[in-house]
Amino acid sequence: SAAPAHAQRPDMVVLEADTLTDDETARTITAEGDVQVRYQGRTLRADRLIYNLDSGEVTADGNVQIVMEDGSATFAQHVEADEGLNVAVASDLRARLGENTVLAARTAVRHGPGESELSNVIYTSCPICDGTDRPPTWSLRARRAIQDHESRTISYRGAVLEITGVPV
Repeated sequence: SAAPAHAQRPDMVVLEADTLTDDETARTITAEGDVQVRYQGRTLRADRLIYNLDSGEVTADGNVQIVMEDGSATFAQHVEADEGLNVAVASDLRARLGENTVLAARTAVRHGPGESELSNVIYTSCPICDGTDRPPTWSLRARRAIQDHESRTISYRGAVLEITGVPV
């Protein structure tokens, strides 16, 4: 059987939502309700998305989830991204970096393709139990962190190591 049309063109953007509104005056497309965007192996889901036709900026709000080609996922309440779904700004960010590794931040700002700045950060590779108030076995908290995408490192400022929620 033949592959679906969107599978034959990897550069094609597939947008699905309950409602789509094309505002020709503002040059925006607004998608609302169960929004899903697929592009080059990446998937973005949100409650609401606005795409600016002139700038290519994507603004997503409410239960935002971005899943990358490698399976890593980012969750946030608000995301501003470019057409390639590269996040520029995010609020209330949670990122799953491995099976148990979690990084959370109040805000994240991308300073170009190689660096992101995060504020009020927590990082742990301990399993986190959903639905409980029990802190992870260990976590690293910091006021600020710089993520270098090229070297795949994160530098922390104002960092505190916590063991079962107690600062050490």
